[in-house]
Amino acid sequence: SVAGANGGFYLARDAQEISLCVIFLAVRDEQFFNKPKEHFDSPISLHLGALVDHVFTDAEYAMETVFGLVSVRQLTLRLRDIIQKPDAVLTSA
Repeated sequence: SVAGANGGFYLARDAQEISLCVIFLAVRDEQFFNKPKEHFDSPISLHLGALVDHVFTDAEYAMETVFGLVSVRQLTLRLRDIIQKPDAVLTSA
């Protein structure tokens, strides 16, 4: 993106090509969830990674899939609808 003269930004790619997943991961250090940290003073916490890592991996894959289906263009159109007809959009969401 490029900063605009009057504020805001211009996108370097077409809005249809930029997914919500790309944006989210750009500001979230490449993962959707903060996995629990292991602490060596507790037998449960010591093995926490082995216990729940697969759950977080599956959840991250699901989030990437769903967020990947939503483009900036789609969000822009939805926002336009919300601004123009807030009651109609909010009740149909």
